[in-house]
Amino acid sequence: MGWKWRAYQEEVISEAVESGGRALMAMPLGSGKTAMAVEVVRRLGARVIMITAPVNTFGGWRRHFAELMPELPFYELNAKTQDGLAPLLKAGEPMVVCTGWEYGRGVVRYKKGPDGKRLMIPKGTKQVPVVDKVIREPLDWSKVPLDAAIIDESARMGNRKASQTAVVHTAKGAAIKLCLSATPAGNKMENLWSTLHFLWPERYKYFSPWADLYLNKYEDKDATRYSDSRVFKYDGEKVPGRVRDSIPVYLKRTEEEVHGELPGVVTHKVEVDLTPAQRRIYRQFEEEALAWLGDNPVAAGVPITKMIRLRETILAVPSVDENGSVVFKSNAKSAKIDMMSDILTDLPDEQVVVWTHSRKIVPAVLEQLRKDGYVAEPVIGGQSKKVREATLAGFKAGEIDAIVATIPALSEGADGLQDAAAVEVWLSHDESLMLNVQARGRLFRPGQTKVVNRFVIVARDTIETRQLGRLKTTELKLTEGGML
Repeated sequence: MGWKWRAYQEEVISEAVESGGRALMAMPLGSGKTAMAVEVVRRLGARVIMITAPVNTFGGWRRHFAELMPELPFYELNAKTQDGLAPLLKAGEPMVVCTGWEYGRGVVRYKKGPDGKRLMIPKGTKQVPVVDKVIREPLDWSKVPLDAAIIDESARMGNRKASQTAVVHTAKGAAIKLCLSATPAGNKMENLWSTLHFLWPERYKYFSPWADLYLNKYEDKDATRYSDSRVFKYDGEKVPGRVRDSIPVYLKRTEEEVHGELPGVVTHKVEVDLTPAQRRIYRQFEEEALAWLGDNPVAAGVPITKMIRLRETILAVPSVDENGSVVFKSNAKSAKIDMMSDILTDLPDEQVVVWTHSRKIVPAVLEQLRKDGYVAEPVIGGQSKKVREATLAGFKAGEIDAIVATIPALSEGADGLQDAAAVEVWLSHDESLMLNVQARGRLFRPGQTKVVNRFVIVARDTIETRQLGRLKTTELKLTEGGML
């Protein structure tokens, strides 16, 4: 084959094969989960293979199948290709089909307001569109003679009631089933049940008996009740490590085993003071939930909206465009962008990845980098696959000096950046611990030959210091709990 497996990879592959191909691969970022999963199904002789994975990772899956199982055609399954691929799949034609998590929600029509725009509702710290109707149902995998189902980032089916989880679960009849995730339980142990049910439905048949056996249970006094009903929630394990010990095939290796030979990471926490204009607007939002952006009053009365506005103001001085939306001008005053520029002045010959949670700030960051002489390009949500791949290829080839990325857009599925860069600047973090952890694994992974310098720019005396503390505490709780 010409593929040289590292010792721990060969061990994991062999264990998965010996189990018949049903395993939870809880391997750290950069461990080679994709390649190992492909090798497992190759050794077990699978010919009809389904992959559910983040869209950003499709290129990596295609590349590894081309190297290890080149005889199988590789297709992307989506709303446009479903009609053509479904008959072939149901007939058992040998192939690999890769589909995104979003496919599990079907093709939907969204509700629109009187102005013709999509109606939006708050969800967490984001606004999401309101679904009107499902137009196309996703494929029912129970009607396909699958040899193997590979679920990448399996923590995404933590919500056992979500439509995308239900679609994945229709593939639980496949003989070979692999679930891949560095953090398979996400940030709640109860979320692990959906993965366990998919892998071993006969063992983990129902959620409540499993949760009652392993997890702490308490009554939710604040939940909406109907009649005399009681609502219960779960919080952590009764006995730490007991869930992990109950899993039939749990393949995990430590960071030291996987990354022990890497040069390491040096994290530089750089504190800045907000500019006077930023501080004034920040205080207005914080104390009065109303700030004047130029001649425009912007309210932040809802807690979620207030949090969004505070986090925006920490990045730069916001403005209001002609449509009344809060934006950043390309020359917006920003203590963080100024500090980024100062940091990179001392690293003139280094390529860099700049991270932020906000798409709005990206143009202002690009403006400063280009002013400083960098060839800089964005990687953000909504880009075409062609544009994204061209940007990443240019960065790897050394033709692009800096990538400015939103964390959700680049945290998954972009291998090879470690061959080009060893410097990253964090202007802000995402609310999702999972995405932050994945993003930190883009440069610190096998193939990296330099010490990674990670600059985290933090605004003093803001909610950001509390957020970073919370994220760190949560991360420690998860990793030290033994499950993740």
